[in-house]
Amino acid sequence: MPGDPVNPADPSGPSLGLTTLRDLLRTRGGALQALEMALVLLMFISYTVSASPFMAAPLVLIIVNLSFLIANLSKGGGYTPPTKWLCADLVRSVSSAIIFLIVSCTTAAQSREGGLAAAAVFGFLLTGVLIYDVYHTYRTLLSAQETPTQGRGESESSNLDVE
Repeated sequence: MPGDPVNPADPSGPSLGLTTLRDLLRTRGGALQALEMALVLLMFISYTVSASPFMAAPLVLIIVNLSFLIANLSKGGGYTPPTKWLCADLVRSVSSAIIFLIVSCTTAAQSREGGLAAAAVFGFLLTGVLIYDVYHTYRTLLSAQETPTQGRGESESSNLDVE
């Protein structure tokens, strides 16, 4: 009934639609997002220490990653089809990898002090993590698209997915 009190110990009660940070970090995507966030924060601190004009790129990625993290924690991706959610994550990862590769290359070329050199190293590490995130998201997107297309008469050997 709508007027009944909710028992917090009852697992069948209404859900707020939130997941815990621990559950999110146990997934590969959540762990990659946490690693990206840590590397971006280290880059931002390194750029801030050296008063570099490249501070905007890590700051924008921090804001974008926080918005994706909040959407993942609130299960905001559950309201949209999984393929659209994965495509948005793929676009985020690809654009961030390209931007940080360019920023890291220009920073490495201009590095005359320790803060810029550290930011360039963290940028190259972040680019590698983002490229792996692109690969992982792309493979997940392909497997999500292949699953509904398989009919009842098709056999498992018709998949060309090589693991």
